[in-house]
Amino acid sequence: MHCASCAQTIEKALKEHPGVKEANV
Repeated sequence: MHCASCAQTIEKALKEHPGVKEANV
């Protein structure tokens, strides 16, 4: 990823999706 905050934002968005338990970027 470009930066830590970007990765956290994307991981948070992915974790909010139904069916997604873990998200590692």
